[in-house]
Amino acid sequence: MNGTTLPRKSGPTTTWIVRRQNTWRVAILVLLLVAILSPWSYSADGLPPAEWCHAPNILLENERCVKLVSGASILAFMARVLFSMGPALILEIILKTKQNLQDWNDPEKRGTKLG
Repeated sequence: MNGTTLPRKSGPTTTWIVRRQNTWRVAILVLLLVAILSPWSYSADGLPPAEWCHAPNILLENERCVKLVSGASILAFMARVLFSMGPALILEIILKTKQNLQDWNDPEKRGTKLG
């Protein structure tokens, strides 16, 4: 091709989904944003007893005050954990690979004699 783009099909043969493609993209994006910002779970870590349960916390049971945890905060927590563990995991892989190569090159540890 010479860098030109083909014209988009339009006319009576195109479906209504293709004609409203940008509208569908925006609608799906809004649904994804609502899903990420809405609560996915709840946590009772560090919360007061049920008799002192006030907003934004909710009373889940008679004796249990919880806070709702959004998907964005769960994903942020997972990213922080993976980011903090990343260097340690990479170092562990490098060290294990180095040790395995040394064991492979040592005929006594391999159990066979060369030459």
